[in-house]
Amino acid sequence: MLEHPMNTYSQKNNFSLKLFAGLALFLLSVGQVSAAVIFVNPAASAAVAGHEFTASVFLDTEMQAINALEGTITYPRDLVTVSKIDNGSSVINFWLKPPAVDTPGTISFSGVTAGGYNGKEGFVFAITFRTKALGSGTVSPVDISAMLDDGKGTPSAVAVALSNISVVPTEADVAAAISTPIIPIPVSANMRDTTAPESFTAAVSASPDLFEGRFFLSFAAQDKGVGIDRYEVCEGALPYRCTPATSPYELKDQKLDAPILVKAYDKSGNEKDSIVSAQKPFGVYERLFAILILIISVIALGAYFLRGAIRGRVQKIS
Repeated sequence: MLEHPMNTYSQKNNFSLKLFAGLALFLLSVGQVSAAVIFVNPAASAAVAGHEFTASVFLDTEMQAINALEGTITYPRDLVTVSKIDNGSSVINFWLKPPAVDTPGTISFSGVTAGGYNGKEGFVFAITFRTKALGSGTVSPVDISAMLDDGKGTPSAVAVALSNISVVPTEADVAAAISTPIIPIPVSANMRDTTAPESFTAAVSASPDLFEGRFFLSFAAQDKGVGIDRYEVCEGALPYRCTPATSPYELKDQKLDAPILVKAYDKSGNEKDSIVSAQKPFGVYERLFAILILIISVIALGAYFLRGAIRGRVQKIS
């Protein structure tokens, strides 16, 4: 039985209405999940052993006015100590509790901003660290709460972004380690090691003291069996391109927009991998743009097939 053209037209209108209604709900939902962001800058940093470096805490209100902020910043107390905390020129103009070290590894703070603050890079305070041991860790905002400047004390949703830090040896120490001969450990047939190296973490960092400020990778794995034999660093989009590496390793891909794979092998060939997430993935606007492009493509494809279906029905009727 042939369908009347008016029915097809009505179905097309219903389809369009549902599609646009769904798109409107999606855009509304995107707007509702906006949240203020507390982040630590730089997102990745490194310091040579025995030196100082600074990490700053910033507030991005995501187009909201914020008038109260409190929380805690944690740091790896086994790697660094706090030399100084500077809250001059802060967007917080009245401190209920100025930022200070409560216990080694934690800094707490609480304050308000008269009239509220609305901006993308509001300086809150800066922390100067002094390194005391080699390794990697994070400076992380935790238990952060904020209030909107709406006269009601309405809590604001808050997202956080941490900073990866690495304490690395000096270039002289690296050169000395490379020049030191490695004495192989004999492995008998009866002592075949089948256990992979232990889990380890690799971190992306940058320091003016190494590689002329370019991004590099630091890593160290342990093996309780026959010991670590070698490392490989794999960069770029899939499939990875892997090259032999030693830590610290200067990254060939300085854009940091793709994951990095680090492989550690022991002397028996057992492997343990560590994956470093992309340091500069798509931001909010880039993701929204990609989603909108996808939606437009789906609409265009749907319109193409719908047009073909209507044309076929009209030809059958005629």
